[in-house]
Amino acid sequence: MPTVRTVFLPYCIEINEDGTFHILNRYYAPIGLQKRGHVSKYKIEGLTENALISMGLVRSNSEHHVYFFYADCTTPTTSPENWKRYSDIMEEFAKYEILDVMEH
Repeated sequence: MPTVRTVFLPYCIEINEDGTFHILNRYYAPIGLQKRGHVSKYKIEGLTENALISMGLVRSNSEHHVYFFYADCTTPTTSPENWKRYSDIMEEFAKYEILDVMEH
């Protein structure tokens, strides 16, 4: 059964070859959807792989350019500590400015 967390909270961010980003939910779909579909690409000023790592995101072992906001063992809704970790990451992530949105 879907939850608000799995549909509406960012789970991972994918860096595209052109330096844009996809921000995906737990279904690896755009935020708000349960199935892959139309995915907007975001140009985000100053956001780099190093910035994602310094915020606490973890790079995927299998997908080189995918970074996770949380893992199954740190799901934000399972404990106050996990929620604090996630909200700290979101606090930093929310400071970045979106320069452009590309629809494709």
